Amino acid sequence: MNTKRSKYDPLATSTRSRWLVLRDMFHNVLDATELPPGTDLRKSFADGLAALEVQGWHSEGASGAMVFVSRGGERRFLAIHELDPYEPPPPGHGVIAGRCATCD
Repeated sequence: MNTKRSKYDPLATSTRSRWLVLRDMFHNVLDATELPPGTDLRKSFADGLAALEVQGWHSEGASGAMVFVSRGGERRFLAIHELDPYEPPPPGHGVIAGRCATCD
């Protein structure tokens, strides 16, 4: 029996801007680079990871368009994002952004 797998490729060339984002484990943006439409996202992701490895960070294994890296006792998260990390998330994503929809 074959299992159905998604055909979505987060690193496929896009007609929209993407962002290469480095975050800490509290989801704070440490660095973000806008990648214009048509950018080779695989190359940008690999280059971003290679730059971190030069700085002494060790990859914990990439999965799709994201990877955790660690150095010493620190851990960070590098990923390709579809949305500008400095803009508020769209409605319906409050819990993901760390905001409680029913609090306050």
